Amino acid sequence: MKKTVVLLKGGLGNQMFQYAFARSISLKNSSKLVIDNWSGFTFDYKYHRQYELGTFSIVGPPRQPNRKVSFLVLRTKV
Repeated sequence: MKKTVVLLKGGLGNQMFQYAFARSISLKNSSKLVIDNWSGFTFDYKYHRQYELGTFSIVGPPRQPNRKVSFLVLRTKV
């Protein structure tokens, strides 16, 4: 089964947008949504942000922090 992995970072507003976008893509592609709520906050020493979507009823299991996930970074000129 295909997976859509979303790496959450930033404050509550950014996390809500990232989740909504990933959820939309996972529904469009009929893939399983996996939420990485660990990697984006581990090294946030400057702002000390943390995962804030736990109070909402969201769809998608969290990614286990001990598993490696490869991310593809796309760069395009605007």
